[in-house]
Amino acid sequence: MIEWYVPLSIAAAVIIFNLNHVAEHSTPGDYFLSRQELGLKRGTVLLWMSFFGGFSLVAPVFVIYYFGWPAGVGYGLFLLLFLYILLSWLFRQVGNDPFQSAGLLGHYQARLTKKGYAFLLPLVILANMEGLLLQLGLAQKVFTLWFPDLSKGAFLAILLGFCFVIAGLGGMLAIFRAGYSLLLVCGLSFLFIPLYSYLGDGIQAVFHSYQFFLKMREAQPVEMVFLLIVVPFALMGILMTHLFQWQVIQSIKPQYRSQVRKLSVACFSSIPISIGIYAIYMLSKHPAFTFIEFVQHIVEVPGPLIAMLIVVCWLASVVHSVFISIFSMAVLFMKSIPGQRSPRNRIRSLYLRSGILLCLVFCFHVWFMQNVQFLFMAYVLLYLIVSTPLVFIAKSRGRVSGWTTGSLLLFWMLGQILYGVTSQPYWPMALCALISFLTGGSVYLKNKKKSEYFAKRG
Repeated sequence: MIEWYVPLSIAAAVIIFNLNHVAEHSTPGDYFLSRQELGLKRGTVLLWMSFFGGFSLVAPVFVIYYFGWPAGVGYGLFLLLFLYILLSWLFRQVGNDPFQSAGLLGHYQARLTKKGYAFLLPLVILANMEGLLLQLGLAQKVFTLWFPDLSKGAFLAILLGFCFVIAGLGGMLAIFRAGYSLLLVCGLSFLFIPLYSYLGDGIQAVFHSYQFFLKMREAQPVEMVFLLIVVPFALMGILMTHLFQWQVIQSIKPQYRSQVRKLSVACFSSIPISIGIYAIYMLSKHPAFTFIEFVQHIVEVPGPLIAMLIVVCWLASVVHSVFISIFSMAVLFMKSIPGQRSPRNRIRSLYLRSGILLCLVFCFHVWFMQNVQFLFMAYVLLYLIVSTPLVFIAKSRGRVSGWTTGSLLLFWMLGQILYGVTSQPYWPMALCALISFLTGGSVYLKNKKKSEYFAKRG
């Protein structure tokens, strides 16, 4: 049994640590931090933070369970390399983009027609609300395993209240300070948990028991194919839609961009490695024949100390996701607040809108949110369908029409309807992947023709 006041005490300490940065912004630039202002430390922490969410905790466990440790480690290294390559491309794209001062939304506005941007905007907004919708929805389901004496409404109110104080009222600097503190706590936990487990039982004994488990279980080719195909494209979709990551990349000083890119991926790699090592230990001690059973073992079996550290790390991942969503919504709100208002009034309006949004999110989760599985599938389809087209739109020399982004919005909705009717994830994913490839290919070919035309004229 984990006492809920332990993470609550950590949250109170983080708030006290950030009090001097809460609601102290006189201009929007103070809230968002001025462009080209992030150094090596801030840039690395904020970019590392953006990767540390619920997915980064679950994916290593999923990989180890279905692939085994040799193939799992190989696939994990491939994903880290793929993430580094994507970041390298994105850093170059942001550095060479003449519209980078306008942010991610300005980047797409410059490359899409008015209708094209109008069709893409709902997808971008939904992608940036993942922390407030999907991550909180999953947290609402999971927390009852650890905090059975705490009501659902109380849990969400405490979590949203904490995130509003830090991200909604504190801005980028408070997010950095809070995220840095939580990453230090999680880093020590990820180091301590595997060491304590393996030193207690012995490395040879653990791997001997794990090999016995591998001989007993059957391969799951469908799940393997699902993971191999979906995850890389989901990473592409996330990087091309998330306002927070784009803002961080734009705000890093040019001389530090190369080091930040390398350090953030290197620091982040410690998380899946530690979780994968601990997953091997749990499978050796408590074999499971379904993935759900395996996750239950991780949650329920450890002793009080290990369980408390797991809870803190899980809550930190949820908090990071909510931080990022709140900040992304603040970017969108600031775009809609009239520029003729005084800077202080714009900041106050930003605080008010953020508070109202979190109240609406609270009501949504308490009274209306029922099917988290459907919401999870909606986000998988969203990231899958926008991945390839947005990469080629980012490289487009001309304006892309509304037919392109309109088809993405339409077929994303059709994919959800197909999933609701069939309850099978593979056909909707196949549909969205096909539309993504076709749309991306169409944008690429049109861009190539335009490049050839300009080359002939030049």
